Amino acid sequence: MSSRPSASARRSKQLQELLDGKHFKQALSLCEKSFKKGDKSEDLLITWVNILLGHPDQARREQGSRELDDILGRRQPISDIEALVALNTAAKARRDDDPRIQTIWERAAEIRQWDEVLYRTWFKTKFLEGKWTAAQKAAMMYMKKFPLSREPFYWNIITCELAGTQKSATETDQRILRPLAYRFISKAAADVSAEKPASSNVRALNSLEDIFLLLRVYRSQERYAEALKVLEDPLTGITSRLSNHSWELVRQKIELYELCHLWSEEWQFCAHLLKDAHPDRLQNPLLSSYHQFGKFGDDWKVWVGLLSATEKINTSENSENTKEVIESYTKLRTVSRNARLALLRYYLIHTPDNTQVQEKFLSACREYFKEYCTKVICFRDLQPYVSRLEKPLQEKFLGIIARDTQGFVCSDRASETKKLQWVTSEINVLKLDYYLFVSLESTPNRRPLLRAFVRNCLRLYQASLSIGITIPVSERRPGDDAAMLAVMALLKLKKDFGECNVVFQCIVILEFLLADSKHNYDALLTLTCLYMSLGTGSLAIQLHSRLSIKNLQHATISWILYTRISTIHPYASITTISNHPPINSSKNLSDAIDWHKSAEDLNSVSINRMLDNGQYSMVFDVLEVDKCIKSGLAKFIFVVESHRIGRFSNFSETKDYTSLLDELHSEPEDTRDTTAFPDAEANGQPRFESFLTWAPKPDNIWLQSQFKLIELSNFFQTNSFDFSRWLGLRMDDQIVTNSESLTTPEAQTVCIVNILRFFCTIYQLEIPLPSVGVGDKDAYNILRELKKWYSSMTSSMIFDGSLPGLVPFFLSGEPGVLNWEYFHGIFTILDTFQLTIQALDYALVENLKILVFEQAHLEAVSNEVKEMMNLALARTHKAVSKLIHELRVPGAAAKMVEHTIKKDESFIACDLEALIGMPGLEEIAANICSSWAEGLEGILRTKPF
Repeated sequence: MSSRPSASARRSKQLQELLDGKHFKQALSLCEKSFKKGDKSEDLLITWVNILLGHPDQARREQGSRELDDILGRRQPISDIEALVALNTAAKARRDDDPRIQTIWERAAEIRQWDEVLYRTWFKTKFLEGKWTAAQKAAMMYMKKFPLSREPFYWNIITCELAGTQKSATETDQRILRPLAYRFISKAAADVSAEKPASSNVRALNSLEDIFLLLRVYRSQERYAEALKVLEDPLTGITSRLSNHSWELVRQKIELYELCHLWSEEWQFCAHLLKDAHPDRLQNPLLSSYHQFGKFGDDWKVWVGLLSATEKINTSENSENTKEVIESYTKLRTVSRNARLALLRYYLIHTPDNTQVQEKFLSACREYFKEYCTKVICFRDLQPYVSRLEKPLQEKFLGIIARDTQGFVCSDRASETKKLQWVTSEINVLKLDYYLFVSLESTPNRRPLLRAFVRNCLRLYQASLSIGITIPVSERRPGDDAAMLAVMALLKLKKDFGECNVVFQCIVILEFLLADSKHNYDALLTLTCLYMSLGTGSLAIQLHSRLSIKNLQHATISWILYTRISTIHPYASITTISNHPPINSSKNLSDAIDWHKSAEDLNSVSINRMLDNGQYSMVFDVLEVDKCIKSGLAKFIFVVESHRIGRFSNFSETKDYTSLLDELHSEPEDTRDTTAFPDAEANGQPRFESFLTWAPKPDNIWLQSQFKLIELSNFFQTNSFDFSRWLGLRMDDQIVTNSESLTTPEAQTVCIVNILRFFCTIYQLEIPLPSVGVGDKDAYNILRELKKWYSSMTSSMIFDGSLPGLVPFFLSGEPGVLNWEYFHGIFTILDTFQLTIQALDYALVENLKILVFEQAHLEAVSNEVKEMMNLALARTHKAVSKLIHELRVPGAAAKMVEHTIKKDESFIACDLEALIGMPGLEEIAANICSSWAEGLEGILRTKPF
């Protein structure tokens, strides 16, 4: 027989390739040729519908929707599996939940009752779409038809739990489906037998994964006591054949004791585990109890369980017993880190109003510091505890540890290890000083204290460089944290005392640090934010590329660069540092968005495989990740920024991702990670990341406002849109323009865009004559509103570049700095100009077809608004050209250094000059000037009309 694919298979492959490439005209032509040849197969018909639904032309999409309705409404059932999947895809493309698609699957199952492939395909298709109720119905029918099959039984449990807990679940779903999941999984646990082999009952629990699923269902439904019984049962518990002494089940058992408030039982369980993990017991296995976990018992989770139970039991006898367990570890020659932390936590429980315990607590903190002061983790470990010391004891503690580190004073003859220990111990002292005193707003004489602290940090950093420690290129240098602390304190001076020149000083420190520690993540993140705050987008783009963002970091970290990048630096970066190649932010945005799409596909493959392999509990974990990726706020921010860059370049350099916006069915998940930034702020103080937040953070309101711009822009690109969605609009209340997430230019743009949408609505819905109102405004009032907004905006916006705080201080001598607001304001308004011109041109053409305004009046208003735009653009170009000239002239960098370093009254400037040297300072300043000039040239390059 021939192995060549059939003509139908070749045609299907060709059609799919054309569809993937968005070659709709060729794909339709190929379908029509096949129809003429007499091919009336269901598969071809549904593929044709899919092509029509994806077509950019509105009329074709409407035709596809009608054809789909005809297929869904016909009596003859569809039973071909490939056709069913294609039909399901078509219904999904129309973005509605048509109940008829579920009926078609059910009718196919009635025809092919004993076809397992059909049931599996039906279930997985609905499961991967997140249609839990439909998937549960498929699993239930599959289970009834094949009662001896294991998979549908467990698939039904999963979907019952998911369908019953989803936000859209009805009270009936919650009342029926969740108990159903509990009943089925409980039956599976009850069917486990010591006498019968697992193969004799295919639905019984037979693996650790099954137990994890049971615990997930029980805990979700707050059946904690029953879950605990399962873990204590000899057939399903921790020591059973199924569990095989799983340590994860031990950790879950501790959590269940707490959820059940069984404090005595929790204490006994944790104490046993710790006694078994004691070195004396490990040397003599005969002394161990039945748990047989050995050294695994020395787990911080176990120590926390012991101490939590102690706090709840709250008796002197139990407290003494707990202390004995801890001291049995701390008296050893080699003390585990967990035991020392447990002692600190023990004292933390007993510190209130007890002077004697406070002294012991202080002693325990000191002992911990002496043991671990040469480790980077020392500060993080002590952080929760030292803040609970009384204030005089905190001061005493800092004095003691400062003396303790004197033993590490290094000389030229000291070994490299000793030098490293000295640097690390001194940095831990500085971190604790910053945490306990320097970062507190209530600390007296803060300004001189902050400056003195910065100088101490810089001196330690400089000393760490002089001792010549050799480290791999991929590692951070031991003194880097001292430089980061200096940056934190400098930004405190800016926040609390308005010292703007410290921003440049921070940049200088971080650039110098990164010259040696090229992969210091904290420095790269911080410097990227500082460059974005200055509006030096090209420098921020290049630094971001050094972060080597991968995979999920696109959803958690990339927002620090790409938020509002289209209004700061929308074009490719051409400024190069250290021979760094030009970087195109548009391409990088596309890469980040494409990762989201490929990650969703990869998650679907993983879920599919897990369902087949019986890894049911892991499916829930992957679904959580998938939810964050699909509805993550960062992804939609990237789409917004990419689309605006496309508007500036007339979509010649960007891909179209607007279809992704249809995936946002509810409020997006905020997956932006702020914990990645370094932080040593005192309890109750804002995190360090807040000092780096240079603009309002986008939220759902911001996102919805930007979607309106995209909708309007797409209308002008395609001339097709469902305008019934805009019926009943009001010009002043569609979006909350005073939201804290919107900048002033963005809020103004929202108001103008609301006005512009009326033009489209009037002509598309054929509203006759100005006497008929739209919303609460008559048609002529729309024109008055437009003139009013543009008159106000062009007279008060920043187009002449002369407002205080928006000019380079080192050029004009004014106490301000060219920053992100200047670029953001101009690019945002240029974007608005472009949309307004398109709306006015559209109205002038459509008004000839449907008379809404007097044509002469409409032309007069259009010319008047355009004249205001031309005047604003002329003023902008004049101011921007002057700034570019001043930034490019020789000596601009030297002036910047003079105003930020030499004229600084503190001695910090002297330390920086000694550390880096004047040539290094001027090189950094020159890069900033060049990046500003490049961004300003981008303004001149943007032509809104």
